[in-house]
Amino acid sequence: MKRAQDEGITENKDAILIEIPGKQMRNEIADIEAFRCRFNDEYEVIRQVQEKDIDEKHKKQIREIEESKIPLTLADKYVGKDKVTEFVGFKPTVITYEVRRR
Repeated sequence: MKRAQDEGITENKDAILIEIPGKQMRNEIADIEAFRCRFNDEYEVIRQVQEKDIDEKHKKQIREIEESKIPLTLADKYVGKDKVTEFVGFKPTVITYEVRRR
């Protein structure tokens, strides 16, 4: 395959080389200022939609806070690590075994 590609061989008596291009992925917009200058009205709409999406996601997280887990780091900070550990305990210790020659 490599030799055929290097030498530009596309076929012989037994086979044919078929080039199958992969899916094309577009690059992200790198020059935001240039994009904004060229598409100013659309840029403003895009940013408004982004802001709305972020705001809605944030509001949803706030609504669901009572069902969410309490981070141990925050509980340790405001309640105290000893008290929190007494309340939750420890996960079972994982024991691993290995065989070694003497």
